[in-house]
Amino acid sequence: MRRFASKRPMKTTILSLLLLIPSLSVAAESEDAAENKQVAAKIAMFTNVVKADKIADFEAFVSTFRGAVEGLIKDGKLDAEEAKAYEGFRVIKQDGASGDSVTYLFVMDPYVADSSYSLSEYLTRGLGKEKAGEQLAIFKSCLAGPQTPFLGTVQ
Repeated sequence: MRRFASKRPMKTTILSLLLLIPSLSVAAESEDAAENKQVAAKIAMFTNVVKADKIADFEAFVSTFRGAVEGLIKDGKLDAEEAKAYEGFRVIKQDGASGDSVTYLFVMDPYVADSSYSLSEYLTRGLGKEKAGEQLAIFKSCLAGPQTPFLGTVQ
């Protein structure tokens, strides 16, 4: 599992995948059977509807992004919290898609509140400003529509 995070305050640009997601919660049994406690369970998912003719470009972008973040981890340029948060980042591709697009989910499980989930930030840190800009342009060109949040309550 992979995830990326930062202690920096979150930004609000959707295409740079900065999330403002409400916390989700599930009830958990306490050791004392007579008492239940609420345990915060946070998860964030964003849909990325990718043009069918851009699937290879999108998957190459995801690979480049992962490589950039993993390079930052290897080089000690992410703190332990950021590196640990990245472990829960996953990309899920829609099975059996047909037509002119395929949906991919970016999943952050668990989601860490007040963390940065900025594609731009981590690409810039890992690749430099110019190459990060090129990669973000590729990402944007692959999308058939806006990136949208998928929110739910875990019960």
